[in-house]
Amino acid sequence: MFHRADNEMTRRVPGTGIGLHVSKRIVEEHGGEISFVEREDGGAVASLRTPLGLNALN
Repeated sequence: MFHRADNEMTRRVPGTGIGLHVSKRIVEEHGGEISFVEREDGGAVASLRTPLGLNALN
């Protein structure tokens, strides 16, 4: 379901790595899409798409 890389950098950052998996499942269960693209200078850009008419406040 999820995987956290085990290397020197990830050992310094707290957490289990499950957050992205849970987020992806929630978005997809509501008919949306979530994607990530690595940036050349480090980090990543996340994109989230939800269907029209999806209203989290109702």
